[in-house]
Amino acid sequence: IDAKDSYTEGHSQRVADYSVKIYNKLGLSDEKELKALYTGCILHDIGKLAIPDDILKSKTHPLPEDQFNIIKSHPIRGFEICKDLINLKDALPVIRNHHESLNGQGYPDNLQGDDIPLIVQICTVSDIYDALTSNRSYRRANNKEEAIVIMRKDVQEGKISEYLLDILEKVL
Repeated sequence: IDAKDSYTEGHSQRVADYSVKIYNKLGLSDEKELKALYTGCILHDIGKLAIPDDILKSKTHPLPEDQFNIIKSHPIRGFEICKDLINLKDALPVIRNHHESLNGQGYPDNLQGDDIPLIVQICTVSDIYDALTSNRSYRRANNKEEAIVIMRKDVQEGKISEYLLDILEKVL
C-alpha cells in the first residue's frame, strides 16, 4: 500500500499504532478484538490498490465528484479483496467501515451511532488524525494543534466521538 502512494508511506502503521494506544488507554483487554483492530488498521486502505494512480495522487482538491466517488470505493474494494480470507474475518468491519460517521453521513454503508463498532470508531479517529498530520499531494501536513482543531469541528458535526478524540489527545 505504501509503495503505491509515497504520500501515505507509513500511514497504515501509524493508524494502527495510534489505535492500539487508544484501545489500551480505554482499559480494554480483549486480545481477539485488539488483533482485529490492529490488522484492520494495517489493511484499512488496501482497497486503494484498485484506485488509478492519477486519481489517488491528484493535486486537485477537492476532486471532481466522479473521481471522488472512485476514491470512496476503496473501503468496499478492500473488503472484497479480504472477505474470503478466514484470518481477516474480524478485521473486515474496520476495512469496510473506517469512513463511516456517527451522524450517518459517512460511507460506504451510512452506518450511524452505535451501529459503528468501537474498533471501527477508534480506527476512524486515528485515520483522520494521521491524514491531517501527513503531507498529501494537494496540501501540506497540519501540525498536531491544527489537526485537533479540525477534528473538534468533526465532533461538533457529529462525525466522530468526542470521547475518543479526547483519548487520542492523551495518547499523543
